[in-house]
Amino acid sequence: PDEVRRGIAGGVDGFEHTGRATAPGYPEDVLDLIRDRAAQGNRPPLFWTPTIEALFSYETIRDEFPEKLDDPCWKVGLPDDIVRDITQSLVNWDRLAYYRMVPPRRPTLDRKFEELRSSGAILLIGTDSGIPGKFHCQSTWNELEVWVNRLGGPAMEAIRHPNVVPVRDAI
Repeated sequence: PDEVRRGIAGGVDGFEHTGRATAPGYPEDVLDLIRDRAAQGNRPPLFWTPTIEALFSYETIRDEFPEKLDDPCWKVGLPDDIVRDITQSLVNWDRLAYYRMVPPRRPTLDRKFEELRSSGAILLIGTDSGIPGKFHCQSTWNELEVWVNRLGGPAMEAIRHPNVVPVRDAI
């Protein structure tokens, strides 16, 4: 919360990740700051990139679809030695320290995602591509799937927020 407070006070226009680890949500004063900043029509939009899909897909891949790790799409264009290194890194990938934080964080995501959605900030798709088991060829679609099918976000909102001005129109 302190980083968000400092960022908003300093004029930051965007934040990444949902943050707050296992905390159940954002403090009300932080949500007020986000809402106030998002409502300032004389400023660029406040963007937030939650980047949360990995916290959902970890258990899904581990328990239901481990074959996702074998999807050939992640190997496209990579030299054989890199493919071998990545393949080796996927042995017992679910035991890596990175994923130890997932189970206690997962129950907090629904609320934090909804707090951000209703704050007025414009949510953007983030992917965490490159973390263990998270491949560039799958990550955007996986993030969209979580937003819509697991968190109940409207599909059109996940695809494109209506208030975002395309860069070509902003110039």
